[in-house]
Amino acid sequence: MILLLILSPQVLAITPRLDRDTPIQIQSDKASFEQLNQQATHEGNVIMTQGAHVLHADKLTVKKDAKGELTVIKAFGGPATFTGNFADDPQPVYATAKIIYYYPDKQLIVLEGMATLDHHQDKFKGPMLSYQIDKQIVSASKQSNERPTITIHPRVSKK
Repeated sequence: MILLLILSPQVLAITPRLDRDTPIQIQSDKASFEQLNQQATHEGNVIMTQGAHVLHADKLTVKKDAKGELTVIKAFGGPATFTGNFADDPQPVYATAKIIYYYPDKQLIVLEGMATLDHHQDKFKGPMLSYQIDKQIVSASKQSNERPTITIHPRVSKK
């Protein structure tokens, strides 16, 4: 079962404008780069920053294609965490999962394994969550006997 939500900015203002042209900085205890496979691996207290977005992980891999274009960043942790401010909203999005995938060309973030995503008071939890950045779509999938849970609090405008 897949639960798909298309949310208006008033309900969930997660409109990440990941600065794709902003350089990515990665700090770790250990790093290696496989030239033939175009893959970098970082291990031990990994901190990745790109603009206002910060990812913490135990291990992180960065994969490029033959042209040198970034194809996927994969973060592993117990859990890995992602924090970022999006659009004009000062409230950050906070996400955790055992594995966090970021596909820049697809404008997609996938959270796998005990995934959570919090924004304001809204909470998404499940075995797998994905966020289509450009379309502002959050998807939650059932795996095994685990079903996703979504808690959305209405925002009452003050008059």
